[in-house]
Amino acid sequence: MFAFQTLSLAALAGLLPSLVQGIDFTSPTTSDVITKGSDITATWTSVDTDPSIFSLYVWNFVAWPPYYEALAYGVDTTAGEVTVRIPCHISNGEGWQLTAINDTNVYVLYAQTDKFNVTGDSCTDPTTSASCYAPTSTVYVTQTAGGATTSTAVSTGTVTASVIQPGIVDGTTTSQPTVAPTTASAALLSLDVDIAI
Repeated sequence: MFAFQTLSLAALAGLLPSLVQGIDFTSPTTSDVITKGSDITATWTSVDTDPSIFSLYVWNFVAWPPYYEALAYGVDTTAGEVTVRIPCHISNGEGWQLTAINDTNVYVLYAQTDKFNVTGDSCTDPTTSASCYAPTSTVYVTQTAGGATTSTAVSTGTVTASVIQPGIVDGTTTSQPTVAPTTASAALLSLDVDIAI
């Protein structure tokens, strides 16, 4: 009976890592040689307790000086793959990794790929006009007694808000202003907007 208990505990101990394992990259791998300026697809497995999104960075802490750069923000963990472009300006060599991190906090790592090699002649990264990603912003909307409404956003992010004028029937205000989403075109550190209604 004692041997059976030991066997059961050993089997359970072997099963536990697969139950608690988080994001686990399956590619790229150590044998991969990635060409600068090319697109690569990173693949991974995840479990339901992983964060819903992460940011993907390329970095090398083997070479000196250490280097890291964001490749994708807001990656959907459940997608299991994302295609990114390896920048033209990074150095050729070994020790490169893709790293899943917590948004823009490079000190909170979720997972890393195996180290791979980067090679290639000099190339030019394409310029894009894509919108910037930014973490979620908080927008505060206040209304003064004189009817002016002030919106303030504190955080890095794309701010979206508009104020709709309250209804007035026979000189009586029938509702308070509400916030409805619209699109702002720029990512801002801080935004103060005064809207008179």
